Parts: sequence; C-alpha cells; structure tokens
Amino acid sequence: MRERPSDYNGLFGTSLLPQRSLKRRYATAKIGKSVFISIALVCGFALVTLLTQITEEAFVPEQEIEVDGIREGSKPVAQTQLSWKAESWNPSWEAYSITSWLDSSGNTVEYRTDQIPSGLSVPSDATVELFDADLRIDRSNVTIEAKWEETHYVATQDNYDPRPILSNGAFMGIENDSEIFTSIDGQSVWDLDTDLERALCDEGLAEYTYKPVEPWEVLDILPGISQEAKGYSTGEEERINIFKRPDAPTPGMGDYWVDSDDGSQWVWKGLRWDSAEGDEFLNSVLEFSNDYPHAFKDGKLWLHYTPVTPIFRGDGDIWLNRSATGIGEFSEITVASIYNQTDREWRPLDIEQIPEQILRPQEYIGTFTPEFCTKAETSAYILSAGLTGEAVVGEFKNDDGYEIKPSIFTKTRSTEFRVTISNTGHDVVYVNLVDDPEGPYFSTSSRIAAPSLSNGFLGEWDYFERDSHITLKPSGGVTTNWLYVNHTMNYTVTYSQISGPANDALETSYREVGDFALGSPADWFQFRFIDDDDLDNDGTIDVCDLDIDGDNDDNPIIGHPKYCPDIGRYEFGGQPMSISEWISLNDADGDGVHDEVKDRDIDGDGIANLVQGQGISAAKLFNYSETNISTIPVVWQITSDLYSIKCSESYKQNDPQYADFDCDKATSLVSDQIMDSEEWCDTIRYLDQLSWLQYCGASNRLESGLDMYEERDPYLPMFAYLGLIGMFFVVRYPNRALLSLRSGLIKLGSKELDTGTKTTWSWLSFSSELLSRLFGVLIRLLIFIGALFIFISTFNENQPVLLVPFSFTIGGAVSLMSFIALVTAISDIIKMRPDENVPLADGLVDFGLLALNVIVWYIALSWILIEGWIVGAVLLLMSFIGAKKLVIAALQLTRTNKIQEDRLGLVIKGREGWMTAALVVMVIALFAIPMNIHIPFVWSDYTSSEPYKAGLRAAFWGSVYVVGYTMLFAIPLSIGAAIWLEEYAPNNSFRRGIQALITNLAGVPAIVFGLFGLALFLTDRGIGLGLGGTVMTAGMTMATMAMPTIVISSQEALRAVPPSLRNAAFGLGCTKWQVTKDHVLPHAMPGMMTGTILAMSRIMGEAAPLILVGAVASVFTEPDAFFYVSYQYTPSLDGFASWFPGIEPHLQNIPLWADRGPMSADPAEYVGPDSNDRGFYTVLPVQVYRWTDMPKIGFKVAAAGASIVLLGTLVIVNSAAILLRAHFRRYSST
Repeated sequence: MRERPSDYNGLFGTSLLPQRSLKRRYATAKIGKSVFISIALVCGFALVTLLTQITEEAFVPEQEIEVDGIREGSKPVAQTQLSWKAESWNPSWEAYSITSWLDSSGNTVEYRTDQIPSGLSVPSDATVELFDADLRIDRSNVTIEAKWEETHYVATQDNYDPRPILSNGAFMGIENDSEIFTSIDGQSVWDLDTDLERALCDEGLAEYTYKPVEPWEVLDILPGISQEAKGYSTGEEERINIFKRPDAPTPGMGDYWVDSDDGSQWVWKGLRWDSAEGDEFLNSVLEFSNDYPHAFKDGKLWLHYTPVTPIFRGDGDIWLNRSATGIGEFSEITVASIYNQTDREWRPLDIEQIPEQILRPQEYIGTFTPEFCTKAETSAYILSAGLTGEAVVGEFKNDDGYEIKPSIFTKTRSTEFRVTISNTGHDVVYVNLVDDPEGPYFSTSSRIAAPSLSNGFLGEWDYFERDSHITLKPSGGVTTNWLYVNHTMNYTVTYSQISGPANDALETSYREVGDFALGSPADWFQFRFIDDDDLDNDGTIDVCDLDIDGDNDDNPIIGHPKYCPDIGRYEFGGQPMSISEWISLNDADGDGVHDEVKDRDIDGDGIANLVQGQGISAAKLFNYSETNISTIPVVWQITSDLYSIKCSESYKQNDPQYADFDCDKATSLVSDQIMDSEEWCDTIRYLDQLSWLQYCGASNRLESGLDMYEERDPYLPMFAYLGLIGMFFVVRYPNRALLSLRSGLIKLGSKELDTGTKTTWSWLSFSSELLSRLFGVLIRLLIFIGALFIFISTFNENQPVLLVPFSFTIGGAVSLMSFIALVTAISDIIKMRPDENVPLADGLVDFGLLALNVIVWYIALSWILIEGWIVGAVLLLMSFIGAKKLVIAALQLTRTNKIQEDRLGLVIKGREGWMTAALVVMVIALFAIPMNIHIPFVWSDYTSSEPYKAGLRAAFWGSVYVVGYTMLFAIPLSIGAAIWLEEYAPNNSFRRGIQALITNLAGVPAIVFGLFGLALFLTDRGIGLGLGGTVMTAGMTMATMAMPTIVISSQEALRAVPPSLRNAAFGLGCTKWQVTKDHVLPHAMPGMMTGTILAMSRIMGEAAPLILVGAVASVFTEPDAFFYVSYQYTPSLDGFASWFPGIEPHLQNIPLWADRGPMSADPAEYVGPDSNDRGFYTVLPVQVYRWTDMPKIGFKVAAAGASIVLLGTLVIVNSAAILLRAHFRRYSST
C-alpha cells in the first residue's frame, strides 16, 4: 500500500482536528450508522410480518371447516354448506377398497384397506369392497368426519376432584366430595362457562364481579387508599324507565321492573335485578299512574326530564320540563304533560297533583355503584355512559363466591358419514348432528348423524347408519347443489373430508376447502404448446372436461366425461365411432359443435365459437337483399317490440337522456319497412344490443368446436416472440450483424455517383421521404382539428363555466401551434426535391424500409383487429424496429473505413431505449404467449354475495383505469408546471404565491381532495362539471392530489441540473426551449420519475377520496373507460374506418367505443346485459374495506387475497417505473 505524504491532512482536513474531536465525531457516526441500520431492520421485520400475516389470512384451513356452536340464543342452528363439482374423471385418482366387519358388540367397523392400523386384527370373514379409479361422474368415496370436544362446567367452593363411576365400561355418574353450585331451577352442569358465570351472578355467588372505578393514581399504593367506585344516579338521567309486565325486560342501567303477576318490584344495577321494595320514587309513580289507566298500556312508562319535547314517546309517557343548572343541580319543574296516543299530543298535567318524589327524583332515588358480571359488560357501560378516561374496570372478589371448573375429563366426539355424488342425487340435502344417548361416554366414534335424504326436512330424525349414503347432485354451470350440515350444540364442530377428491369440494367460507384465495400458485401459469391438455388447470383433461375454460358454461367439445378415461374413444350403444360420427350424433342443428355447448367463447381467446344459433345472421334472414321487414317474422317481432318499448311513457321517464333519440330510431324502422340487413343492423345496434349480437354481431372469424381445440395455441405470435428474442441478442451484441450488413450494402453500391444527376435511386429515396412527411402532415392535421374543436366549444352555450378558460386557452394555443406546424410541414414538402448522386444502397434501403413498414403494420393491424393478438402484434413491430435500426446503422457505417469494433453499438440510434422496451415486452409476452396467467379471482370473477364466487375483476380494472386517468391528467400538467416555475417564470410575488400554494397542497389530507372533486367534478351545481361518480371524476380528483408531489419533486430535479450545462448549451446558440428539451429534461428525468412513482403508489392505495367521488362496493362489471363518448356517434366512427381497405369489414361489426378492450375480435366483449355504460366503478382498497365488513368468514380470506393483489400491483407498477427511471439515469450519466 502506498504511504500517504507527510503533509496529507485527510479528507476535508480532518487529520488537523484534535484527537478528542475526531473520536467524538467517529463515535457519533457509528451511533448514527447503528440507528439507521436498526430502523431499517425494524421496518423490514414489520413488512415481512405484515406480508406473512396477510398471506396466512388468504388461506383456508387445509380440508377443515370449523363451525362455532350456537352459543345459546345467538342463533338457532350452527350450519355449514358443502358442495362438490365432481363433474368428470381425474387421471390422478387412485383405486382403493373398503374392508368392513362386525365387532363383538355387533357394530360395523370399516377402514380403507390401505389405512388399517397396524396391530389391528382383521377377521377372516371381513368384507372387502373395491372402488374403481374410474369414478367418472358418480363418486361414492367422499367421507366427511365431524369432530368436537364436549367440556361441561361446574362451580364449587372447595377443591374439585371428580371421579367417573363406571360399570363394565359404561358411565354411571360422577363421584365428588366437594359442594357443587346448583341453580334455582336445579341445574348443576353447564355446556358453556359463560352461561354458568351468568347463573352465579344472578344469585350473587360469582367469584369475581366488576365495577367502574376511578383511574389508578400513585397515592393508591398507600395503605388504606383505594380506587373509588363511580356512582350512578338514576334521578339525574333525562329519562327514567319503568316496566310493568310478567317477564323481565331487556335491562338498562337504573331501570325499574314491576312483575305484573306477583307485584314484586325490581331495579337493575348492572349485575342482576335487585329488590326495589319500598322505593319511594317507584311507589309514588305507581300510585300516581293509577289515575291514568293508559300509562302502562304498552307495558312500560317513560318519564322524560328534558327541556325539549321528547322524540320517542308512547301512550301514557310523562314529560316534565327540567333543565340542568349545574352538576347534580336542576331547575324547578313547572310544566308537565302526559302523552295521549289516540290524539297524538301531549296533554298538560296539574303540577300541584304530581308527587314531590316525581318532581325531584334526584333527591329520592339513591345513588348506587353499577356492578357487572364480566369485564366486557363493564367496558361497554363505561363507553355508553361517556366515562371513557374517567373510569376503568375494577375487579372485586367475593369471598363466598364459587369458582368455575371443568366437570370431568373432556369428551371427544366424532362421527363419519359418506356422500355419494351422482346425477341421480338430490339438489339439497340436510344432515343434523344429534347426540347418541346409547353411545359410550368416552367415545371416539359415535353414530350421531341423522340425514334428511330429500330437498326438505321430512319428519323425525333417524339415527344414521354408517353404511348408508347421502346422495347429492354435483354442482356445475350456474347451479350449486348444497349439503347442509347442522347442529344445535354449544360446541365448535370441525368438519374434515377424509377420503375422496377434496380438490372438487366447495364450502361457504371460500372457493375450495384448503385453498388459497388466489388459487394454487402452481396453477397460475398455464403452458401452451407443450403438454397443454388441461386449459383451466382444474385437474380434468380437456377431452373429459365439461367446462374447458372454467367459466361455468358447459362446453363438451371433442369428449365427454361419460367416455373417459379411454381418451379419444367415442361410442354409442357400446359401438366405437370416429370423432365426426360422435359429433354428428350430438349436433342436431348442424353447426359442427356438440349440442350441449352453451359457451360463446369456449377457450377464452376472444374469438366467438359457432355454437347454438350463432350461425344465424340478419343477412340470411334478409336473403342478402332489400326486403320488407314486415314479411320476416323474427325481424318484425323484434322491430315492433322495440317500437312499443322505446316510445312508451315509462321508458321516457326512466331514461330521458336517450328516450327521444331511441324513439325516433324505432319509429324509422316501423315507418320505412323496406331496407337491407345492414341498415336494419345499424339501427337496432342502438336499441337492442342482445338482438344485434345474435343477428348482426358475429365477428369475422368464428371457430367451430374441433377447430378451436386443435388451433387454440397460435403459432405465429410464438414465432414473433422468438424473433424478438433473437433480435434482442443481435442488437445487444451487434458487431457481427452490423459488419455483415455493411459488407452487403457496399457490394450493392454505397458510393455516391459522380453523374450530378437525379438517378432512379434518387427518386426511390425521395418518394420514401415524401410519404413519411405526408403521414406527419396527416398527424398534425388531426391534432389541429381536435384542438380547433376544443377551442370552438368555448363558445357553446352548454359549455360548463369551469371549462371555459381551459378550452379557450389550451384549445386556442394548441390549435395555433399545430396550425403553424402544419403550414411549416406543407411548406417543407413543397420545397422538397430529389437529391443527386444517391447511391443504390441508400435508395433501396429507404424505399425497402418504407415498403416493409407498410407490410408489417398491415400484418400487425390484422393480428389485432381480426385475431385479437395484441401482444403478438407488438412483438412483430418491435422486431421490425430493431431490424430497421440495424440496417440504418449499417448504412451509416458504409460512409467510413475507420471502424472501432468496441464502439459499434453506439452507431445504433436509440439502442438502449429499444432494448429496455424490448425487455419489458418480452416479459409481458412470456405470460401471454408461451404461458398464460390463469387467476380467476383477479381476471374473470366479479364481486358476489358468496365469498367462494367473489372476485376482483371490477375492482382491479377500476384501479387500473383510475390510475390511468390520473397519470393522463397529472403528469403532463405537473411536469409542465415545474418547467415553467423553474425555467421560465420570473422571480416575483406571483410565482412565490403559486409556489406556496403547491407546497401547502402537498400536506392537505386526502379526504379534502375528495371533497374538492365532489364539488368540482362530480356534481353539476355551481361551477361543477357534473361528471357523476365515474372513472373520469376519480381520475381528475386523484390527479389534483398527485400533482403537488410531482411538481415539487420535478422542481428539485430541475434545480439539481448543473448551471454549467445550460450555459454551455446557450453558448452553442441553442434557444431556451432547446436547452430545456434536449439538455435539462434528460438529466432531470430520473428525479421527476421518482416523484411520479411516489404519487402513483399513493393513488393506487387511496380509498377515502374515491368513496366521496363515486367509488361503490357493488359493481359487477369493470367500468367503461370511454363512457363519455356518446353511442350516437358510433356509426360515424365505423364509417370513417371504411376508408381503409381490408379493415372496414372487421370494424363494422364492432361498436368501437364501448366498455371493453378495443382490440378484441369478439363483439360480446363490447355490449350486452353486463355493459356498464355510465362509467361506474370501484377500486381495490374500497373492495378490501367492503369485504372485511362482510359477516361471512370467507370474505376475510378474499380481502386478504385482494390485499396481496394490491401489493403485487404496486410492486409491478413501481418496478416498471424504476426501470424507466434507471434508463433515463443511465442516459443522463453518459
């Protein structure tokens, strides 16, 4: 190691400091380092703990269901629901056998042969029953075990030592030497310790009671000083309740009760009804009420001591006008009234006739200390009485009290019953667990189940024999058939499925018993092309599956459960046949698909299947010509019904916004009866989406059943994926490819000609440049037209006041700038001339790339619009862009002979950006082409009243749309504001005022932004836009919340750019905008991305402001992102598409701006009965809050799963943003 020079003073001259200062600084630095590491470790531990807890909550106990007991009075019966899909055969099932015999007592004993305990002697005459592995649709091996522990409780004052009395193994009683508490009604043993505790309290024999006392103070540790109890004075309350009825009422503190049977008097003091005999106040009320027979007409009398008229009153209630003048002090009562229910009015009372005890109850009713049986009751009283902070729970021991103990050893009870799943079973079966009075006391296998083998309860329960079967129909499609298992015991019963295919079991707590809310992670990823014989990963191979894609719509395609496991074997009457013969026997309508198919899209690929009537089209009905629609029964029936509905008064009242338009359309159909199918379809598209779907909306490509199954894995997108992978490595290591292309171009001819004339290659290059510029002119023209419409809307009388300044300034500025850009571009085109001396290579490259550009874009659009291969089209375009960059870079290399191979990658323009984008696209494509992410909980299931059916589709896409709109509004405005404030705005009071406002807005609570959005965007009052509770409102509201964070972080990033960079650019003659755009922004972009990431993460997790602006819990479809585009303009948009050859036929069948993804080939994804055409929405945090508030335990599992989805979404979004930030940081560092 090189020695430092003698004059080295250390970094910042620290070596010159005194040793004491150095040691102190080093010690402080070490302490600071340790503190920061500790904080990081604690935060990491907290995060891991949180994620672990959420993940555990997202699981249902493995094959077990716990059902709490009825807890005496809380509910009449404890119940769980079980169901089995059991729709087909699973190749993983194993054959097994049951061995059974009779024991010495004549009871049947049976075990699975492979599960007989070792050492157990099996008689030679035991019966062995074989069960085939090919269970098919009937399953008889499902066995349910019910198990619970019975613990009885007693109360005693001595050491309790119970001993069972047995006679030949039979329980005869309990031997005990200590005294046991026996209640008034003779009960000495209780099922629940809480019930026994209440019985002890009622008789004043509880070991501990509880009272509200003053909080503990330091002086309480001194002898003779203790916490004082908080008293209660009934006479100081605003209402005193007196009940007169035979049964004790639900008590409230200080309430009086007079038993109407024996006249006994009682008062409630928290622990029990204490005697109120001789109470002056109560006796005076009873005596006074004798003159008013209707006073206790409804069994109660309320005495109100308030200065205002009571809101709640009954016949005979008395109101005495009294006000509090201080603590325990009240005004004199001078006005009194009694309520008459018949006249519904307060009638005055003579104050002189009212006893003194009633007028001054605070003096005649004594103060007492409330006493309670449990801590929970005491805490509830402290909360309801407003004593929080003034009182705490105090525990008091009763020396004469009884201690609660278990009566004898815990008894474990269990039973088993077998369920057969069969199409011949019942829709609903009830099983009731009852005790077996003849069973042994210490029982591990008592027969205590009694079923009702019907759809309802039939008479008395019979004891259930073990060799009997409960027969239940399997669940499937839209129906769910339930086995209800009930019990009326106070014990928690655990149900376990101990045999049979548990993966098909359903329970009310969630999707599958022992399942994860999001499904098994192993089933999330479906591999295509290789071993893809189970599309929905339900354990049933597709040729045996009634529901291939798992959407609960039956679709037997090339197989049927009846013909498994002999895969590919089709038979009828025992005779084998080919696939086509088998289909023809089950294809009455001749559409090429099994008649039992009910699914419009069998494999979920976005392409409709030709099933059950979907081959019928309006063109066929019209015979491909103009026809009088009154002569076509089906068409005329639809048309006349539409006219009756759309022009009715009730429809005009229910939907006035569209009523006139719809009625005019329906009237035109009825009056102009001669038309062709296209005209009829274009009209009913507005009026009847279902009819339009059935007769007009068939997509260009339809799949038959067999074709679908054989061609469901698209190979062309896979080839595009492999092509992009290859192109990525070529661009990553471009030397060999670039040099080879350069050599080829040189051979073609890359040297400029010396003719001084315009060659053929000049015109090729010129035409390529001309077409590219014309496309640019078209883009500028569209921007100018759009901006001009925004500007003109300023002068519309219906324009909201709030939008006028924005539409005028933004629309005017953009239209002016786009017009200047348009004129400049046209001027440049007019001035264009072909270059001279253009070599062959340049001309061919320019024109060839243009031609390939057109071809590739045509193929990509056809993949998107016809096949629905969006990801495949992006892969194709990315591959072409990479190849184009390589060719252009190689052409540039032909201009020099000085080549540095270690720097060839720098010749490829935008190489790093393309590689980053290609990497992201390849990761997305990995889970879309060779693999498929199959999580129904997220992608396909909507919210439901049953937790096992509930899903996040609406909430997930609602969050995506809200964040998308937020980014659309927030990012451009925020970055633009930051640039203006830092680069252009003068440093005056106006700028400082805006800066102060932005800084203050960053600290405003989220709920305030919700109120802002409610007033400004949701409502139409005042200057509100009246957008309603839609995703647009949510996006604009959250944008206002995100903008301060983005603006402040962007400003800091701009300030961090060195001034020398700006000065150097100005020195080279750059304009202010060029300096900002080309030099400042690229270096500030990483910091700007940081602020954007923080803002978007906050938006994704917010719920409070969204609840104020329309996020609701019960949304059963994802929102329509383009809800504000009127459906009246759809034909015009489709008509505009007819200008493009080859695309128009496909777009004509798609309502372009409806509520589904705009690139699907299936029109059913756009319109239909589930259409959400008003933009209503919900988001993930709101859905989580909603589910945690639901009573069924399964919704807690669903909420935990939704929390994991929310966290995972945040991680993915933030990772993508961090990757983008890293790209810009790498660019700025170079």
